[in-house]
Amino acid sequence: MLGTADHQTELLDADQLCGHLVPEDSIHRKLAVLGDKLFSDRDFADLFDRARGRHSVPPSLVAKVMLLQSLEGTSDRESVDRMRRDIGWKVALGLSLQDEGFHPTVLTYFRERLRTSAEPRRIFERFKQVATEAGLLTTRGVRVLDSTPVLSAVQTQDTVSLIKGALRRVLMLLTKANPATKAAIESALSRDDYAYRGKPAIDWDDEPSRSMLVDELVRDALAALGALEGKELSGEVADAAELLATVAGQDVYQDDDGNFRIRKGVAKDRVISVVDPDARHGRKSKNRHFDGYQAHVAVDPETELVTEIEVAPGSTHEAELSRELLPELDQDHAEVTVVADTAYGSGANLKTLQEAGASTVIKTQRDKNTRGGFPKSAFQIDLDAKIATCPAGVTTATIASKKDGSVEFRFPAETCACCPLRQQCTTSTDAHIGRRVRVGPHEKLLAEARAQQKTDEFKVIYNGKRPTVERVIYRVVRNGGRKARYRGRAKVREQIWTKAAAENLVRMLRLGLVWRAEAGWATA
Repeated sequence: MLGTADHQTELLDADQLCGHLVPEDSIHRKLAVLGDKLFSDRDFADLFDRARGRHSVPPSLVAKVMLLQSLEGTSDRESVDRMRRDIGWKVALGLSLQDEGFHPTVLTYFRERLRTSAEPRRIFERFKQVATEAGLLTTRGVRVLDSTPVLSAVQTQDTVSLIKGALRRVLMLLTKANPATKAAIESALSRDDYAYRGKPAIDWDDEPSRSMLVDELVRDALAALGALEGKELSGEVADAAELLATVAGQDVYQDDDGNFRIRKGVAKDRVISVVDPDARHGRKSKNRHFDGYQAHVAVDPETELVTEIEVAPGSTHEAELSRELLPELDQDHAEVTVVADTAYGSGANLKTLQEAGASTVIKTQRDKNTRGGFPKSAFQIDLDAKIATCPAGVTTATIASKKDGSVEFRFPAETCACCPLRQQCTTSTDAHIGRRVRVGPHEKLLAEARAQQKTDEFKVIYNGKRPTVERVIYRVVRNGGRKARYRGRAKVREQIWTKAAAENLVRMLRLGLVWRAEAGWATA
């Protein structure tokens, strides 16, 4: 049942006796003053049974503990310890000096209830609501987009560990769900060490032994999947079987002799751990790689508040979540200007944002020829007339359409072969092939964007607004925000939502957030 906070002051109230020790400008003092206005127990009533069970710890208290935990980067046990002995925490939470807090598992249970509820983002959304009421957030203005890595809480596994771990999980789940099927699978396996954790005991310095092990593991995985085919599986078993199928095929190939071998390179969207199947390899730049997730952020550069934040696997491209980060565009009379770097500057993304009603101040990749020749911009291209003219003045109407919606202009080989500008145009040594210029479906939009970013207006907005997102991201990832505390996207999202909510609170307090009985939330 829902437990409610008792606001009657106790005899040994920490604020009454030791409140003078807590600085007036600290987050603890501010939370003590405004905490009851930020959350009420009724805000979380749907998480509890109305008629059965013991009264819970007041959820408004737990929510405030989660905010302090996010700000200071403490574990569940450390947070409860601070509730017991830290004067600042006791004052912030409205506790008495003799209050012993609650068991750390209360935080675990509360997060689980919140995560599986109809409104898992309610803490983050509450602070957006407060910011809107205080006039710090509107549906008009600038939004700066960017992303940052959130490192996985688990170790990245190699192919052997992935396949063995996935098959071990299938067998473990079938122990209770379907013992007969488990027995059928085990009788078809060539190895009998799946009940044990860790890698198989082989001579890892011997290449034939390693190759034989990979082949055995893949064949055992296929045998298990074959035994499961056509059977009705429970949710957990079905998910485990799907994971087994994924890891058994993502890193291997079958050679000419029919043996399974590990292929070179990294598979696209590769699962990196059977313990956290949602985590992926990610890359922020050519030389900067990471494993885990990415937090995608939208920021109001005027107030430096996080207006939207989402977590996706590390392999997700930044631009894929652009539209999700801009819910303001779904509201009437929204006027949003989106500022972002070249990761968001694809033609498809520009089209999506502009069709949704946003103005864009987004850098695009500069037009260049990777082989050093004339770039595409050196050619006069008329898509309506379907002709292109090269720097030497030769015009072609020979055009080929591609499956991706692009078109390719092809210049006559005999003309290119004797052209005095050939060395500046193409590095091809085949005299039977002339210069080819591919034009994408969004080429006109990209050309307009490249012209726009050369203007003084673009530079003023971009250089003035873009750096704010870096400062906000630093706040979100400090004190434990860079590394995931939990496994699975759902739990990592919850961690980052709470962290963003806590940092928004700190920022709003610095902007003068106050509560006035007659007017509600405002800024001093």
